Amino acid sequence: MRAFVVGALAPKFVVGALAPKFVIDALAPKFVVGALAPKFVVGALAPKFVIDALAPKFVVGALAPKSVF
Repeated sequence: MRAFVVGALAPKFVVGALAPKFVIDALAPKFVVGALAPKFVVGALAPKFVIDALAPKFVVGALAPKSVF
């Protein structure tokens, strides 16, 4: 009788033992995305930062002829 009970419950124990791995595997993409998100955000915003950094130069360059004359 005990063997039958163990056999019947074995799948539950196996699933329970593996559950953390399945959860980690399921969440892994989220963790990876979360870890890389700052890089993606910086990469996406980099052109804006570059434009903002250069904007004064462009503005000065655009206004310079007017200022000179």
